Amino acid sequence: MGSKVLLTQKPILKIVASAIRFANYSIIKEEWGEIYGLLQGKIKSDLLRVTDAIPFSHTINEKSEIFLKVGFSSEDYVAAAELSEKISPEFFVGWFHSHPDIDLFLSDFDLETTLGYQSQNPDAIALVVDPFLLLKENLRDYDDNSLSEKTFGFKIFRLKNINLGVESDFYEVDWEFQGDILKTRKRIDDLFDQIPKYLPPKNIENRFQKYINLQKKKIERKFHSLNDYIKQIKNPEKCKEVFEDQFPDIKDYYNSLIKTIKKRITVLEYSEYKERNIKREFTEKFENLIKIVEKFNEKLKRLENDI
Repeated sequence: MGSKVLLTQKPILKIVASAIRFANYSIIKEEWGEIYGLLQGKIKSDLLRVTDAIPFSHTINEKSEIFLKVGFSSEDYVAAAELSEKISPEFFVGWFHSHPDIDLFLSDFDLETTLGYQSQNPDAIALVVDPFLLLKENLRDYDDNSLSEKTFGFKIFRLKNINLGVESDFYEVDWEFQGDILKTRKRIDDLFDQIPKYLPPKNIENRFQKYINLQKKKIERKFHSLNDYIKQIKNPEKCKEVFEDQFPDIKDYYNSLIKTIKKRITVLEYSEYKERNIKREFTEKFENLIKIVEKFNEKLKRLENDI
């Protein structure tokens, strides 16, 4: 029933990363959020190919609610309409959302949302993800090439009969993956570590700016503390001894910092569409921070040559 579905690594990583961002073990369960996003793609020769996933919104759990409800704000609808024009000739082939640490299914609210998509395009799909399914297996030992909800933590659904509206039953859609399953699973494994560290669920502008300001001070302080101390030493042999003692730690810090900043730039790819200006701004700021580190690395080399 309906077009076959094909996914690649790119949309899967964005879906799982978005879900992890708002529901992970660094956040108390009462504050977990459910995410909502759009699936971009195309349909050709009875094949629905998902080419991208765009995280759009999230909601925070309310203790009085058994299930979370997540949807679009008026601003989201405007942004989605603008994005729809930008991605043409591709279009939105469905939607995705998360059920953190609960079963994979379509709730009554999800049925209504899916009906909206399938009313416009009968082949449209609803993808439901629960990243906690992936924590129940050892990803590093994963070597099974079969596809199931345990592979990437999601299922895909369609309504059986849209003429019945929200009274329609839904069914699970078989899908195919184009890419290396093991490498993608290991990349997801990394996301469980990186997303809570580098992409907080809120206040990201303040947190990113504080991080940048702090690192700028540390970068300068580490170099100048060594440089100033050496200038005070009159004995050349003692200078060399001090430098050789502290140089490896400072250099390791600079190199490690560059790797960390690059990870921060990478996870910005998983931010919500409404955060695109923040993504653009801090990608540039993080890249500039790397240039600062590289500049002090050069100063360190010159200091080494002088000694």
